[in-house]
Amino acid sequence: MKKTFLLVLVLAAMTAAAIVFLVKGKGTTSTPGSTAELAPADTTVYVEAPDLDRTITRWKASSLYQISQEPEWKAFTAKAGDFINDNLPDKSMREVFELLKEADPASAFLAIPSPTSREPNFVGGISYRGKKTSVKGALEKVRELILRGAPAPKSELTNVEGTEVEVLSGPGLSMAFAYRDNWFLFASGLDPMKSLLQRYAGSAGATPSLAKNATFIESVKQAEAEPDFVWYVNTKTLADAYKADRAQMLKGAGAPPEKPAPLEAFMPESVSYSLKFDGPLVRDRMYVRIPKFPKATALGHHLLGVTSANSFAYGVFNAGGLDPFMRPLFATFDEDEIKDQKTAKMLQEKGLKHADVPSVFGPETAFYSDWPAGAEWPSFFFATEVRDAEKGRIFAEAWMQFLRSPSDTSPPVQEGNTTFWSLWGGFHDGLPGVVAYDSKHLVFALNRAQAAEGLKHLQEGGANLGQSDAFKGAMKTIVRPTAGVLYVDIKQPVERLFEHYADSLKTQLAGTPEAAKYFDMTKFPTVQTLTKHLQPSIIAYGDAPEGFVVDASGTIPFSGMLFPTGIAFFGVRAAPMPIPPSPVAAPPGNAPAATLEPAAPATPK
Repeated sequence: MKKTFLLVLVLAAMTAAAIVFLVKGKGTTSTPGSTAELAPADTTVYVEAPDLDRTITRWKASSLYQISQEPEWKAFTAKAGDFINDNLPDKSMREVFELLKEADPASAFLAIPSPTSREPNFVGGISYRGKKTSVKGALEKVRELILRGAPAPKSELTNVEGTEVEVLSGPGLSMAFAYRDNWFLFASGLDPMKSLLQRYAGSAGATPSLAKNATFIESVKQAEAEPDFVWYVNTKTLADAYKADRAQMLKGAGAPPEKPAPLEAFMPESVSYSLKFDGPLVRDRMYVRIPKFPKATALGHHLLGVTSANSFAYGVFNAGGLDPFMRPLFATFDEDEIKDQKTAKMLQEKGLKHADVPSVFGPETAFYSDWPAGAEWPSFFFATEVRDAEKGRIFAEAWMQFLRSPSDTSPPVQEGNTTFWSLWGGFHDGLPGVVAYDSKHLVFALNRAQAAEGLKHLQEGGANLGQSDAFKGAMKTIVRPTAGVLYVDIKQPVERLFEHYADSLKTQLAGTPEAAKYFDMTKFPTVQTLTKHLQPSIIAYGDAPEGFVVDASGTIPFSGMLFPTGIAFFGVRAAPMPIPPSPVAAPPGNAPAATLEPAAPATPK
């Protein structure tokens, strides 16, 4: 447990070093070599910040940095920096940050090899351009903080590849440290450190590096060119180790072997992520390697016509070509454990099942949102195309039986060939939620007026996002999308939030002593301080060799929001494993196509 805690603090120190360096603004340059040469070939999790100096140069051109340099924002947050100092768990951590600042870190990496036990196993390093004494001083301080009040660990010195290595050991603790050239290297023990130093020296007996791993090489090809941050997870290795543990647990419990999951063929072999600051934009890309995953057909933007020229959000999912994945996904709703649901029973009586959803609906499903000036809430309209009108209505009625409260007996309303259902009793202009069906589209909207207006716009056409310069410009910054796009121009919601809630936020912050201590409420920034730098954000799903990419650009890196998914997946190894539960499925998802020029081809930027 102690060594795991030590790892967390060492990584925190690395992160702090990067943050301090980013605000320092030093002008030197650096081109470190690929640290993948230092990681073992069987690395399961790999994280790298390849060139911190280049990153700070790029960061200063980003929209987020430009906002932070606005006079109004600086006046409002003049004391915000004191928050970190005032809330450090130990005041001596400030000294650690100062020493790391003097060390001038250039790059950093962490590699976690294939799991062979529940004991932590890792190697990593930080390269630096500053003083070695500063690096040593910072790490001594960190060690002192960690071991305070605990028995002193045993410290031994040994020589590996001409490099002095210190090994710390004790109850629940095993760490090795070394300084080689301008690198501080660390590992979870002496053996991992020996292998690391052998790879560093290029020794004849060195174990292969991650840089020679074919799966990793393909991930690098799909990444942003010259990225500022990278992570890579070999999910197949983790999944195999997890399944082996589960099988052993079942055997020990006398339970029968587990059946293969319906979607096991589509489990990713690896997931990689790269981020790059590029002018005002933040670009990031996630590559998911699934060799058996089907290729989506061309995205037609059939439902783009429902949007307005001022829509701030638009998302579309294209299931065309994805039947080999979609059918088993929906089939999980028909499994024995949930056949007693009234929805499944109603479908069964009509000769249908959830596995039929991909053949009844699609290929495209989309949503959009507007937020006009003065409106308290944004609009929301969600629609999916219908392939089979008769079966589509059966599904709509069955799902309404599931969604509506048993106490809601309000009848559906028929208007022409469109049926409207209220989700929570009665039709209002507020936010009760309405479902509509017109044989071509199944729709969800916040109220009946929005549902009717959206369907009318789809039928009659008119100005939409396809004519928006902002939307067309954003589409050119990503790969050519196939299975989906999500576009958000965050400027509009920020303006509306300021319009409705800025005054109450000022009042609340001013009445909170802790907030008033770090923010000057008399200098609350105007909305223009933020919005004049905000860029639309867009994320796209595009095909790639042996899998697909999720590519994004904008003020906020959308793909980066998926980072916790990788961490959660890896955390399965450390979590207690119960007897396997029943499989749980994910929830579900035709009109003239809107004209829209395709985006750039799916090649790394």
